[in-house]
Amino acid sequence: GSGGGGGGSGGRGGGSTTRRPMTSQEASAAFEERVQRKAANGAANPSLERTAASSSWDGSSDGKVKAADVVVVKSADALKYHTIMDRKLAGEGKAMTNGEPTTTTTLQKNPLQEKLEREKKPQASMPEAQARALISGCSSCAEVIDALKRNCSSTQAVILLALEKLRECLLDAHGLGGAMDRQRQRQQQQRPPSASSTMDPFDPSKKGFRNEGWAKLMMMVMSSHSSNVIVQIESLRILWTIATLHQRYASHLVSNPQIKEIAHAMERHGAEERVQEYGCGLLACLASTDRHARRLLECGEGTFVARLMRALYCPGGKGHVQENALRGLVRLSSSLSSLSSSSSSFCEEDGSRGVDAAAESFARRMGRHVDDDSAGEPSVNAITAVIIRMERYSNNLSVQIQGNRLLWNIFDPDDIMDLDYVDILVGKTLKHLKHVMASHRNSQGLHETIGCLLSKMSRFMQIDSREAFLRIAADTMRAYSNSWIVALHGCRCFANVYARSPPTSSPLAPSSSVDGIPEIISSMETFPEHRGVQSEACAALSAICINAPPNKAKVQQLGGIDRIKSAFDLFHPNPNEDICVTTKIRACTALISLAVDPIVLSEIRAKGIITKFIYLLEEDSDIPVKLRIVIQELLQVASDGEDLGRSLILLDTSGEEETCHCIRANLRVITSPDFTPTRIPSVRSSVLRAMRRFPLSASVHQDGCKLLACVFSIAFDDGDSIPQEEILPEVLETIVLSLAEHKNIAATAAAACSALQNFCVMLSQSDSCDSPGLNNLLLKSLSEVVSTIAIYNRDRDNLEQLTGALQAVCAMREGLALSFETDGTIHLLVAAMNASPDSVQLLRQCIGILGQFFFVSQRTIDFLNDGIVAIIMRFIEKEVDKDDAADAIDIAINIILIISDKGYQGVTALLRHERLVDVVVSCMFKYPNSSSVQCAGTDILTNVSLDNYIRADVCHKGGTSRIIYALQQLRDDTQVVSKAFSALANLASGAEVEILLSPDAPAPVIMVNAMTAHPQNLNVQICGAYSLWALSARSDAFKREIVNAGGAEAIAAAMTRFVASKEMQAKGFVVVWSLAVPRDLKVRMGQCAIEPAINGLAAHMSSEKICEEALGCLKCLSTIAANKELLEDNGAIEAIYSCMWLHTHNQIVCKAALAALCNISVNVETNEVVEITAEDLNAIVVVMRANQTSKPVQESAIILLRNFTFSRNNVHMLEQYQCIVPLVEAAMSNFNDHFRGRAEDVLRVLPSIR
Repeated sequence: GSGGGGGGSGGRGGGSTTRRPMTSQEASAAFEERVQRKAANGAANPSLERTAASSSWDGSSDGKVKAADVVVVKSADALKYHTIMDRKLAGEGKAMTNGEPTTTTTLQKNPLQEKLEREKKPQASMPEAQARALISGCSSCAEVIDALKRNCSSTQAVILLALEKLRECLLDAHGLGGAMDRQRQRQQQQRPPSASSTMDPFDPSKKGFRNEGWAKLMMMVMSSHSSNVIVQIESLRILWTIATLHQRYASHLVSNPQIKEIAHAMERHGAEERVQEYGCGLLACLASTDRHARRLLECGEGTFVARLMRALYCPGGKGHVQENALRGLVRLSSSLSSLSSSSSSFCEEDGSRGVDAAAESFARRMGRHVDDDSAGEPSVNAITAVIIRMERYSNNLSVQIQGNRLLWNIFDPDDIMDLDYVDILVGKTLKHLKHVMASHRNSQGLHETIGCLLSKMSRFMQIDSREAFLRIAADTMRAYSNSWIVALHGCRCFANVYARSPPTSSPLAPSSSVDGIPEIISSMETFPEHRGVQSEACAALSAICINAPPNKAKVQQLGGIDRIKSAFDLFHPNPNEDICVTTKIRACTALISLAVDPIVLSEIRAKGIITKFIYLLEEDSDIPVKLRIVIQELLQVASDGEDLGRSLILLDTSGEEETCHCIRANLRVITSPDFTPTRIPSVRSSVLRAMRRFPLSASVHQDGCKLLACVFSIAFDDGDSIPQEEILPEVLETIVLSLAEHKNIAATAAAACSALQNFCVMLSQSDSCDSPGLNNLLLKSLSEVVSTIAIYNRDRDNLEQLTGALQAVCAMREGLALSFETDGTIHLLVAAMNASPDSVQLLRQCIGILGQFFFVSQRTIDFLNDGIVAIIMRFIEKEVDKDDAADAIDIAINIILIISDKGYQGVTALLRHERLVDVVVSCMFKYPNSSSVQCAGTDILTNVSLDNYIRADVCHKGGTSRIIYALQQLRDDTQVVSKAFSALANLASGAEVEILLSPDAPAPVIMVNAMTAHPQNLNVQICGAYSLWALSARSDAFKREIVNAGGAEAIAAAMTRFVASKEMQAKGFVVVWSLAVPRDLKVRMGQCAIEPAINGLAAHMSSEKICEEALGCLKCLSTIAANKELLEDNGAIEAIYSCMWLHTHNQIVCKAALAALCNISVNVETNEVVEITAEDLNAIVVVMRANQTSKPVQESAIILLRNFTFSRNNVHMLEQYQCIVPLVEAAMSNFNDHFRGRAEDVLRVLPSIR
């Protein structure tokens, strides 16, 4: 641990530290004075000598304490005994071993142990009168439990008295009873004035339950009186009370194997309302955390689910039983769904059980225990049962809220085989919701749950239910327009309903009361900064207006355009975050739906929205691809009517054959050396007219596409003959139509793909590449090429042309490759690569297409299989040594990187390929100067190194050496440096020492040099510090190599430069702490790191984690006398006391702060002691009071107090605080420990107080 920056009321008086050595005469006088004072109080022992001593905390990682007592010379005769321990050992005839004293402690018999031994013996039950008297006299939970244990089989009256007494004592212990209040008042009156505002000595936990024994006893009581309904009721009632007081008590109950006794009680007394009410309430309380709920689910194969379902049918007038039963089912179902969503991670505790638990839906579990004779599907039965109970107790608001929440959890159409039941259940639910809304108009919570349920059910609603959905959603949004939950889910409901409506359905009339437009726009105005509401509202407006001109006008009249514009402009600190991009895309989509109306479009233009988007596309090159496409579509819709295409001029009335001859003649001319590029426009225009005149002629289109392919190739080389932007869509459309019409003819399909490929390559080098008129055509061309590949998946020659065209089209727009997620293109490409393994051109083009898909898709894990991994590995192994394959190798290794970034599934898929590491290392070796290859290879090795076995394998195969070489070779590239540091931090533990300390490339020197090469890059400094810490953890030899290479100075400079970075300070503290462990490095580390460490602590003192790391660092540095003066001069003591004030209740911080002060407060070499101030002593007292249950804190505080007693001024200051002696005595009593005599030393110094 370590301490923090200065400031606040915990600072030292005057801001300075006073240190003065005691002379032998002063020490002798002080000793005689203390002896006389002890004799006067009857508590002195003149024969016992007392000298100053303290324990110094060293900086070793095991945290052991070594005795290093401060010498205060009493007389010349005492010089031969340097410490109290030496004198004691000398007097007892004992010697020192390894420089440390060995003492003998007389162990006293523990009274608690004797009590436990007595309790193990069987005891006979008491007579009733004696038992009642014993229970009535109990004043704590422990006493009541003891009495109940001795009388658990006694009469009903005795048991009920014990249960009531236990409840009373437990409530008092937790501050919920009258006796507790009186006790607090008495303690407040007796508390010293100086500490009244900072310390509350009352600790209710001492009077509560400390172990799970009480739970076992309560289950035993319920079992012994299983037929007594009164005992069962009171037992369940007090168990419910206990479980609500603290999660620890709930854990005791849940972990008790006899917890099934609760279910047995509910089963035996199924008709008793109070048993069912209290039992369900108890189960709901226990299931308030996922961990407890899962334990309940695992118990007895659904025992508690069965009891809760049976309780739904318990007769009762007001529905309290049903309310608690539904609440318990909600919590159990929520825990099961959360487990299912995280069960794929093998790092989760009990992950295997979670998968089994989530294998069956909760609705089916409920349905198996429905108390009806229905023989339908279990899920249907469960949902029906919930709806019926909600209808039966429609006046009970809690039943309605909990029922809605449960329906939201269990209503899943995928879990119902007969979809007709889904429509029936949706209809019944809507009918009930309308009735409940009329009965509970003033309940916001009910309307929020209704909104959530509607938004989910609207995803699978039928057209017949459309009107009911819209009416309920609109009523809910109007009734509680101040709830963002209602607004968000109401808008989502409207979006789902309109999105599921067929395009041919009639839109609602503008005057309809359920069109939702006023409510949606009102929600956008009420929550202008809520991104979720704005996003869902834009999606709803887009769906509402897409096929309804009247709705467009209504949105305009109500100011919807301004609201949509505000949603697009909504500020977000990270504009590329998914929710921000989604909101903007939905806003643009809504504007597109509105812009179809000319009047609305004119208003959009008048508000400057179109101009803004044009400027945005021109100025911001970092716009996400999806957003850019939508903006371009909006601009295309909003064009001023100018025809981007040109009317085609028909050729003379020539036949098909003559046209083919003409095209071939032009083809021969254009390929001759004498052809001039200035003729390209006329040739292109002629062939396009011919292809349009004969759309069904395969010959015309085959020759025409060949001619266009040549034209585009020449235009690419010339640069000046690229078609104007206005005619690009016309050219592309002609090629796409040719491919679509003649794809079944191999030669024509190949010619069309060649023309398409050259067209895209030509445009990629021009400013016309981003023409918005090409978007839809490119998507259509992509679809046609993919369908053609499916036809010729075994034709190698055609596949080369087709894959070339596909790669060129995908390169035009980054988002085009996303269509592969649904059309099966990936499987076609893998099959083509397997069918033609010798076609280099085909393989490279397929790798390029796979790269385009993997780089943009978020669903790559769905397409990941051993076949893709194997074919990419095989490609790299075959092509890595070819000089012209650099681009393809770069793409392939980055695909592997993307796979490795997909978590456990991706890494395991890669590791199943035995040569993975060899392939990656070979790429890094072949392209040592490629930043992309080095970064990808480094990240891959980092991701797959899951354990020490793999780390050792990576090192053995040269992976670690390649990373170190890349760090040395490309140290000017910050991205390479950062990734190399991260990799070395992971691989250092498994690397061989010979590799890390190679004379040609010593890792410590290279790492330090890389850090110093980028002093202004925060990420490099953080990653570098972390990797140095990982390397230094190997051994002290690495620590010395790092320090000798200048690592201490580099870390100190980074901490000084980036003092505002919490992560930098945290990494800096741990590496300084690690490097300062060897004693021979402490002085140098202290000279470099003390000042930046204290400054960093002062900057982030509010962080408990920073305080822990910083205090540990300072504690380690303070074990050397040479560093103590530096620590004091830089304000370390003031910072440490400030940490204590800020984190009084954090035991780790307080213990570390006190330990550091123990070292700094004394100087063994100069025989000096720091003088304490009143503020310092207040901080120590407050920490001791706040952490009375922490032995390390109490021990460190006692050691520190003992150190301060070696100054007479300190002793006088301590004597003014009468609370110190009781605190020390309390620590000794609480832990039955004298803290190796240090506590007794402190008490002997302060005899007058005792």
